[in-house]
Amino acid sequence: MQTEPVEPSPADLREMRKAAGLTLEVAAAQIGIHASSLSRYETDGGIARRSRVVVRAILDCYAHGVKP
Repeated sequence: MQTEPVEPSPADLREMRKAAGLTLEVAAAQIGIHASSLSRYETDGGIARRSRVVVRAILDCYAHGVKP
């Protein structure tokens, strides 16, 4: 039986971004989405409509931190 991968909570995403040294605006630009969209992913308001593709892009961005 396969289980669905556990996605990080909105609060987890926000903490990961901060730990990576990224502002909301910089992270959104690197991911290719609007800052307001990223903000919704980092708040409870966006949890029902979260795209796995976007969550993966967010996690990849946060894993690499600030780009020179």
